Amino acid sequence: MGYNYFVLDVETCPIELDGYFELSEEDKFKKLNSMDSRIVAVGIKNGEDTYIYKNMDEKEMLERFWHTFEELYNSSQNVYPTGFNIKGFDMPFLVNRSFINDVKIYPIKTCNVVELREKLNFLKYGALRGKLKEYAKLMGLETLGDGSQVAELVRDGAWDKLEKYLVNDLVITDAIAKRCIKLDIFELEKYYPLKQ
Repeated sequence: MGYNYFVLDVETCPIELDGYFELSEEDKFKKLNSMDSRIVAVGIKNGEDTYIYKNMDEKEMLERFWHTFEELYNSSQNVYPTGFNIKGFDMPFLVNRSFINDVKIYPIKTCNVVELREKLNFLKYGALRGKLKEYAKLMGLETLGDGSQVAELVRDGAWDKLEKYLVNDLVITDAIAKRCIKLDIFELEKYYPLKQ
């Protein structure tokens, strides 16, 4: 069965960077929530097309993202927003930061959002094994660091490097989605069927 999908990924950074780099790794991780951190870049990959929003006011970035999201989602009857930890991280960040910035979202049902990490763990409850970079390594794909470097890139104004990192994550996620479709893992369901 063929699927229409687009992958998305969000990069975030603490709102307040003063003193952040001196924190322990555990305390840095605690700041990685949508109340203490903001979206600094968001990307969507739809086939050969890639949309990157970065280095702009967060409200404007969110408005542009949701406009693109709505256009892609409504481009045909069966389109699935897809990501790696999308339900646990990306979508909650996008919705809450949209609320904080007074940005209208495009409402969708969670059963139509494809969570690749969850599917790869057979919809298991509790902690899930496997990070995006681990799957990339298993598939022989190039990785460009990890999310812990995003705050440094923002601090240093290295927006081109941040975009390259984000695009690489989108490529990895897209490759995982393609393999999941090929192996019928994409079709695993918890409660509701994917929209047809």
